[in-house]
Amino acid sequence: MQEVNFSYSDLFKTKDDQLTPRCQNIHNAATTNIASLAPYGITAATVATLLTTINNYQSKVPDPRNAAAQKATIRINLKNLIKETGTILKLQMDKTAVGFKSANPDFYNTYKVNRIIIDPSKTTTALKGIITSSAGQTFVAGATIAIEGTTSKATTNQFGEYEIKPSPVGTFSITATIVNFNSKTLSGIIIKQGQINKQDISINPV
Repeated sequence: MQEVNFSYSDLFKTKDDQLTPRCQNIHNAATTNIASLAPYGITAATVATLLTTINNYQSKVPDPRNAAAQKATIRINLKNLIKETGTILKLQMDKTAVGFKSANPDFYNTYKVNRIIIDPSKTTTALKGIITSSAGQTFVAGATIAIEGTTSKATTNQFGEYEIKPSPVGTFSITATIVNFNSKTLSGIIIKQGQINKQDISINPV
């Protein structure tokens, strides 16, 4: 019993390549002690069903070496697909989009912006800047800068600097607030993906 004392949770958490031999040990122990297991409702048919299930599972789970080879193949195929897609965009879509440059410049410019490939793992969208007082252009520390309609916000340091990172992407209004100053909202602030977007704000004392 101690040799096969595994809970469902133990088996569920076992790695694929280790689960088959562990269940095979359970099957072997059951076969050896089949007569003693009858009072517990374990019969030869039950043990035979277990063996069939083990074999079916094993046939579906590749060994570690094959699994590694399959992953390598998938990576190569994915790389080739991305390369082929890039070729289609460059030789066909980009040339087609040029035809809209004069008649529909907004569409063309939007297409060009969206054609910029951004690697999220290497770039982070951020909004940063400096908050100053309109009276003497001094830095304003402790001011809160919030991107309206989101939960993104930051507080300025002793040099009036703030940074909201990561930031949502799109066009927003941002508001700067602090006691003894009038709050100030700037509209139409464009935050571009994968870029450090800068926006300084000057606020008026009360």
